[in-house]
Amino acid sequence: MLFNFSSISADPLAFIKSLLITLPGVLLALSIHECAHGWVAERCGDDTARYMGRITLNPMKHIDPMGFLCMLLVGFGWAKPVPVNPLKYKNYRADDLKVSLAGITANLCLFFVCFIAMSAIFIGALSKLGYGSGLGMNEEFATAVFRSAYAMSEAVIEPAFGKAVSVLYQMIVNCMFINLSLAVFNLIPLPPLDGYHVLNDLVLHQDLFAQRRTQQIAGMVLLGLIMLGNVSPKLDIISIVIGGVRSGVIGSLSVLSRIVAQAIGVI
Repeated sequence: MLFNFSSISADPLAFIKSLLITLPGVLLALSIHECAHGWVAERCGDDTARYMGRITLNPMKHIDPMGFLCMLLVGFGWAKPVPVNPLKYKNYRADDLKVSLAGITANLCLFFVCFIAMSAIFIGALSKLGYGSGLGMNEEFATAVFRSAYAMSEAVIEPAFGKAVSVLYQMIVNCMFINLSLAVFNLIPLPPLDGYHVLNDLVLHQDLFAQRRTQQIAGMVLLGLIMLGNVSPKLDIISIVIGGVRSGVIGSLSVLSRIVAQAIGVI
């Protein structure tokens, strides 16, 4: 869950702050995902997305109200699918695979950009605070701060660079988490998600688009999984899988960031 809506009445200002910090990452993640689909489709011969005005980072062109609400409430969601016409593809199935992977790839690229920016700001803050000049930092604490960078923004970033950079840092961290989560969610092999197209193009080799009945069943399965997550965190299979992948990826990259920080003498 990205926002705790129960906190609106308890602390409206904190909720508004959380909203403003998180929304840019949500809108950018959804927009770049759909824009990438349309951009690659056009290069594969299909100009439908261009004609519909969908090759843009303007979020108003891509937002699906229900998918957007789900992303705010449960941490994953979807945008309006970019319209495509496979009959215009130069290579029917290969181009469908490229278009299907485009959105996921765009989210992963933005995730890596955000991670690099986050690490650069964090390492710069550690250096400015003097951790490489006698203050010292043990390995356990260094690992902890890299793994919980968002929580350390006020403790490390703000003292080094001020409030504005601290807020920017939090926005970058949010954008990083959201893009990785969206990429993993879209790899679920159920229609109409991109993962189904990837599975179909590489393994199943059936029609590019699932039958209406299949899509309805898949939609019910996704809704059921979401509802299970609302019943109990232990039953939230989607969030558990996404959280596991996210923790593994960010944890591994954090080790590399710590190695870089040690190499330049910050820690």
